[in-house]
Amino acid sequence: MSGALSRRDLLRASLAAGGVFLLEVGGLGCGPVGLPPPVQPGARPGDFVPSAWLRITPDDKVIFTLDRVEMGQGTMTSHAQILADELEVDPARFVIELAGADRAYDNLDAGVGMQVTGGSTSVKASYEPLRRAGAVAREMLRRAAARRFGAKLDECQIGRAS
Repeated sequence: MSGALSRRDLLRASLAAGGVFLLEVGGLGCGPVGLPPPVQPGARPGDFVPSAWLRITPDDKVIFTLDRVEMGQGTMTSHAQILADELEVDPARFVIELAGADRAYDNLDAGVGMQVTGGSTSVKASYEPLRRAGAVAREMLRRAAARRFGAKLDECQIGRAS
């Protein structure tokens, strides 16, 4: 996997750029390069929509958009868990919606290049993009909280109250 961007590299680069980098890479790994994130049908002004898969409403509803079909292989569970692990939110909090057709959801594994579920590629193809989407969203939320409350970034955590 030469040229792959690790989570650590992404976070390092975003910290070095003072957060601006995070806003620019919000779509990194979220579909083909150069395409904007899809318009999520239920999105409203004030919703936080950092990627094609995630929307958080002002009333703290966490909506995960599943871009693969659940055909008994557990994509609804596995994909939500991958995103939730990086976001540091319990996946039981997710409201799961099924994605419409959008190039942002193309399966890029083995050159498939279209939105498709099959060939046992769903978890393999979605793992890195969902991890990146969760990590980027988590860091964007932490930075926003630090700014809003005048706190140090390392004092801000997402998801779990202590």
